[in-house]
Amino acid sequence: MRAQELGSTWMRHMRRGDFAAAWEVSDEVLRGRAGQACDHLPRHFQWVWDGEPLAGKRVLIRCYHGLGDRINSSAMRRS
Repeated sequence: MRAQELGSTWMRHMRRGDFAAAWEVSDEVLRGRAGQACDHLPRHFQWVWDGEPLAGKRVLIRCYHGLGDRINSSAMRRS
């Protein structure tokens, strides 16, 4: 599936509340990106996470355009 089709499929699942199906689409995107460089893309299109498990690791959350993602994800973090 092309990137645009995956994005549309992901959005459709999210709007229906079918989050498990949306995660499957996200996993497919991550598999498709494996080993691909993205430094030629504009910064807001570059990916910084490859799907590697985060258990036992520290995560630095940075915002690019605003604080919304940082605020939302801080509610999910454990001390």
